[in-house]
Amino acid sequence: MGFYSDDTSMTLCLLDSLTRYQKINYKDICNNLVLWLGNGKFTPAGYSFGFGQTTLKAIQNFILGTEPTSCGSKDEFANGNGSLIRILPLIFYLYPRYGEHLFRDSKCAKTIADTSSLTHAHERTIIAVSIYLSIAAKIITKRLEKGGPLIKSQLSRAIEEGSLETISYFSTQKSFSGQMGYFDKFLMNPKSKKINLLSFKNKEIRSSAYVVDTLEASIWCLLKAKTFKDAVLLAVNLGGDTDSCGSVTGGLAGLAYGKERIPKTWINTLMDHRSIMNACMKYNNKFARNIEKRQQKLLASEIGTAFLNAIVN
Repeated sequence: MGFYSDDTSMTLCLLDSLTRYQKINYKDICNNLVLWLGNGKFTPAGYSFGFGQTTLKAIQNFILGTEPTSCGSKDEFANGNGSLIRILPLIFYLYPRYGEHLFRDSKCAKTIADTSSLTHAHERTIIAVSIYLSIAAKIITKRLEKGGPLIKSQLSRAIEEGSLETISYFSTQKSFSGQMGYFDKFLMNPKSKKINLLSFKNKEIRSSAYVVDTLEASIWCLLKAKTFKDAVLLAVNLGGDTDSCGSVTGGLAGLAYGKERIPKTWINTLMDHRSIMNACMKYNNKFARNIEKRQQKLLASEIGTAFLNAIVN
């Protein structure tokens, strides 16, 4: 039976709050994290596991009365992947409001930063989750334009556009200037005209709980693979923090290729997959009035694909 871990559980914490409030309610998201950590809500077996110390400390800070967006650590050694693995539902809130260009509006950038800061507030992590969401926005746009699953070249282009747009924005933000060197692999190689990450070999890619490693490994897998299945398997086979890398990879792969490309056996053996899909559809129905009709079918079909990859956990 497919047993999912903290990645999917924390993602559901965010999804549930967005569905009930139809806006960002940071206190409610943190309340959900407390219910997950303490009561086993949003878990497949009634108890939480797999969480890191930075996430644990942030939830404890909230319980002790700290304001939600001040709960996450700003320490350089607290750049784990805890906010990256749960952040994807935010794109379905942001996209109808800001479209594919997330950083043309400072309010959008602040929403991303604040959502990450519930558990992880260091500038490096905020850049990483922003790159991830920007790529997701580009993928959604290309899916809408094509009306079906993307091919590898289209996904690669979405990755390039999302990465460069995000890096360009943060390069102009003084408080983030010292962090830009950590994201050189997401720049374009002037000779090959391809993203630097493509030049790295399997043995050079690290799949660890460090947020930059997780982001690099996941995007590398998406660039190398041609299908949802191949991308997720490649991510898991890197070793290290396999569930996080598989989840982050699978989220974007699901958006790019569609849930019809996920092996049915993966879906059918995932614990509680029906309730997960119901939660996703409920979320979509709440937000349907905020998006154009041409977007509704795509989002209704794809909004849950990020969670179905939890079979790899």
